[in-house]
Amino acid sequence: MKQEDSLHLTVTDVPSSSYDVDCSGEALLSAIFASGVDADAHDRITVVNLQCSFQKTEETIGKIDDAALTAKGFELDATRVTYIKQQAKSDAKFYRNPQTRAVLIIVANLSVVVWHLLAASVCKLLPWFFVERPPRDDPEVIAVLNSIVMQENANEFRRLMAEAARKYDFRSAGIRKQLEGFERKYDEDALRRTEEAIQMALEEVKQSRVRFRAASAEQMQKKREELAQSAEKQQ
Repeated sequence: MKQEDSLHLTVTDVPSSSYDVDCSGEALLSAIFASGVDADAHDRITVVNLQCSFQKTEETIGKIDDAALTAKGFELDATRVTYIKQQAKSDAKFYRNPQTRAVLIIVANLSVVVWHLLAASVCKLLPWFFVERPPRDDPEVIAVLNSIVMQENANEFRRLMAEAARKYDFRSAGIRKQLEGFERKYDEDALRRTEEAIQMALEEVKQSRVRFRAASAEQMQKKREELAQSAEKQQ
């Protein structure tokens, strides 16, 4: 991500009591939007926890009207759907809107493991923020992440992630990224400050000339008055 980029996360719950179990896809989508989902939001990840019977997760998620979301600019990410199904045995729908750089994730009975999988999928979910990626994912990194994300214990998850991060020295990479273009930015700032100093100096010269002219005019007027008084005395 660039320094000027921003990203917001919204998490909302859709309780099973807010929709009828036999409702249509349109009605289900209405309940989802009524929970606080903003389809027009920019630079946002919205995660919807769609609560439903554990025996009907696939059926409930399958009701969601893809065409209605496509009309709003969202594209279904079938790859992520399959990934969550295979890794966490969970049913979900993933939608991306490249124009608004927004992601809508609807998960049936959101779990800790799914949260971990979402965290590991950030680069895939937000391709417009992570354009500078290696041509292929490192199989070793993928294997490590896959073993970590399946942890249901939050403390153990954080410990393993910190341990993995130390191996790959993300801190040095982050510092290098932050220093990119530093010299150019420093030169630009120095040039801007120099231009501002020159402008201030020119303005001071201009004001000095105005004051000098005013003082000269005053002296000339005073001299004329003295000459006039001297001429009157001589008469």
